[in-house]
Order: sequence, then structure tokens, then C-alpha cells
Amino acid sequence: MYLGGIARLPRPPRPPSRARTVMTQPIPSWLGVTGQWSAIASTLSASGVQQDFAGGQGVFAYSGGIVNSVGVYNGATFISGPFLCVWGGGHGDYGGNEIYAFGPLTANSPAWYRLRDRTEPFPNDVEEDGSGNPVSRHTYSTIVHVADGTRNWLLSTGGVATYPNAGGSSLTNVFDFDQVSPNSNQPWSKKANTSGGGGADVAAYDSTTGIVWSHPDAQNSVQSYVVATDTYARENFKSPPWSTSNAPHGAIDTGRGIWAIAYNGGIAFYRLNNGVSNEYYTPTTSGTAPTGNRSIVWDPVDDRFVLWNGNGKQLWFLTPPASSPYQGGNAWVWSSTTPGSGATPDAADTNGTKGRFGLVNTANFRGYVLVNSNTGSVYFYRAA
Repeated sequence: MYLGGIARLPRPPRPPSRARTVMTQPIPSWLGVTGQWSAIASTLSASGVQQDFAGGQGVFAYSGGIVNSVGVYNGATFISGPFLCVWGGGHGDYGGNEIYAFGPLTANSPAWYRLRDRTEPFPNDVEEDGSGNPVSRHTYSTIVHVADGTRNWLLSTGGVATYPNAGGSSLTNVFDFDQVSPNSNQPWSKKANTSGGGGADVAAYDSTTGIVWSHPDAQNSVQSYVVATDTYARENFKSPPWSTSNAPHGAIDTGRGIWAIAYNGGIAFYRLNNGVSNEYYTPTTSGTAPTGNRSIVWDPVDDRFVLWNGNGKQLWFLTPPASSPYQGGNAWVWSSTTPGSGATPDAADTNGTKGRFGLVNTANFRGYVLVNSNTGSVYFYRAA
């Protein structure tokens, strides 16, 4: 079936068996009670795996992250389980293009790993060096995890504010977490160039269709990348209500085909499954919405969007109506919870947390992982 000129793919095959057997014990010892935050006292700066930063937050500057639900290679050893992975830097903040992972979150003692060292020298004013290593960049909310049974990727839809000239990149870069010994074997590859001619400011992966959706920075269009065919397509839409300075972060309700983008100032929806009339709109809502630089995830178990606004224990929920959830239909409902006990997460940097707030859904527990800086703890809110 085709919607707006974009091939809609069948649901991908189930992940390989290792992705379904990540638990080494029923409940990790660090995990708190349901409805509370736990602090996992492990900072990147104190881990011994952080490479020297040239100032600022290094890879955390203007950068997001992904939750890898499958596992990673650390050297020649594959470690199964969910990891929070961070890659970024860029502009004048940091030139290193190394990649870090924290986990597995199913273990009693999750830890930071540097999966691949930075390139020496840094790629400088180029999209990639001669060996295929991409230049560091402000990744914002534009890196996604693609796990479809045959792929276990970090995928970046172009580049914005690359090191050090703040230029753009049209490359689609992929880090393959299934590459054995990624520090000595090349895990990076490039796919088709983005259709927007440069980087995006927000992106999300629809695991049901196998499509990565993104908004090319400062353009009135949406681009879709079909992973299986390595092809891009474009859709026009009205101007979005945010810019990169609004720290947008997106997530997809895969069942209803709604891409929600939370930004500093509001929330916008983009319907993915209504053909050529696709456009951004502000959903009708009831209740009190959060303010500030908000990060968002879709929780398919609770069937709602979950947001953290950059400060404190409070979480917000945006729940769909029982019917007519699209533009012109019934209102979505805002609600929130503030735990009375447990840890309190560090405040977000002014640049926002973006994808460093993510869903972890295992066989025995579920919740939201969060990290705000290389000097702060990793936090986890247990939803079930």
C-alpha cells in the first residue's frame, strides 16, 4: 500500500533470539520500586572510559541518544540487553567522534563502555575522514535505533553543526552495533544521502513500517527514509512551530501512526498514515501540559506518550481518546505524577536532554532511563 508516495512496509520480522533473552537475573539489584526514580551512581567522567573533552559537555553538547534494546559489542564480546548510547559533540564544543554506551540495564552493575575510540585526528570541516569515520556533530534528536531482526544500528539522518565550522552534512551515517571488535573493525557505513540536502533537527523510527521520519532543519518538508530499500522521499507540510533552539524531541505512536514532537513551547503532531494531506497540527488536549525543554517517548504498554520536562521527579502523560484521535477529533488528555520518594534526577542542561530520555521495556520490568551530562548519574523511573 502507498501513502503519500511512500511505500508502507509490512511489520518487520521478530528480532533474533538474543534480543529476547537479555535477562541474566529477574530484577537488577539497583532497581527501585514501581512509581519511583532510582539513581544508578555511575558517571561517565568517573568511569575511566571517557576520552578527554576539550571543554564543555563534549559528546553531550546539543546531543541526544538512543536506547539500544538488543545489545552491543564491546571488543570481541557481545553484551546482550538494553543500553543507553550517546554520540555527539560538534561545532566548537567537541571534535571527538567516539561512541559511548551505558548498560546493560538488566545487570546488577551496569557500566559505561566506550565502544569505539575517537578518530585521531578529528575529522575537521569534512563530512567524514578517509576511512569512513563521520565528523562529530550536534545530533539533537536525530539519531535513532533501528532493530528489525537483521539490523542493530544507530542511524543519523544527516548532520547539523558539524565540527568545527557548524556546517551541515547530507550523509546518512550508520553505526553497526553487531560489528565484532568495533574499535579495530569499521562499524561505520553511509547510506543514501538525505533528501533535504543537510541534517535534521528531529527524527523518529517507526518500527512497524521500517521508516525513519525526520524534519530537515529549517525546511517546510518532511523526509522519510525506508531502511530496507535505502531510499528517501519528501512530503510538504505547513511550517513547523519549532526550531533547533526549541530542543525538539519526537516519538511515534506506531499503532495510530502519529508522530509527536515535543518542544520548548508546545507539542505538535504529524499524522503518518493519511496520504498526501500529511501536515503538522496542534492536537486538541485537556488537562495541564508541561513546560520547558521536554523529552518524549511512546510507551506501547500503557498506550500513551510520556514526557520529562528537564527538572525534578515529575512525569507527564499524554493519553489518546477512546476514538477519533486525529486532527479535528476528540481530545488527548494530559496527566502527571510526582513520586513522593526515590531519587531526584539532575536538572537538564539548557540545551535539553532529547533522546537521552528513553523507554526500556524488558521481560521483567519497564521504565524510562535518563542521563543529563557526563558528570551526572544515570536515572531510571520504574513504570512496571
